[in-house]
Amino acid sequence: VLSPQIAALHARGERTELQRRIRTMTRIMLATALPPALVLLVFSHPLIQFVFGEQYVRAQWPIVILIIGQLINVGTGAVGVLLIMTGHELSALRTLIGTTLLNLVLGLILIPPLGALGAAIATAAAMAVSNLRMAWQARALLGVRSTPW
Repeated sequence: VLSPQIAALHARGERTELQRRIRTMTRIMLATALPPALVLLVFSHPLIQFVFGEQYVRAQWPIVILIIGQLINVGTGAVGVLLIMTGHELSALRTLIGTTLLNLVLGLILIPPLGALGAAIATAAAMAVSNLRMAWQARALLGVRSTPW
């Protein structure tokens, strides 16, 4: 829904309206994601135990780390879409390639000693770096802040 609006506003040079819509969408996304994320963060142990059984409780910390990574993802807004729809797809691509390699390297380092926890740390860290980098790019290239504040 937001993609054609971003492209049209950018093409017309309406940066103030583009900023308003991006910020509004980020706030909606965060408001939608935060309540279930907080429930899962606070009650992850009993929820996992109830739904999946005691043998899956050890998945609590990887899930918590991935939830935190997703909250950073949501909190930075639709930065990938913003960059792509405004002609900065190469910047987004470079960031995604770099953070995919970061995820791979971190995975190779962290998974052998930590298992699923290492995979979660690698994935959440790469996702956070990717979105924070693209948020910085959106600010530098477009003058648009994608965060909810």
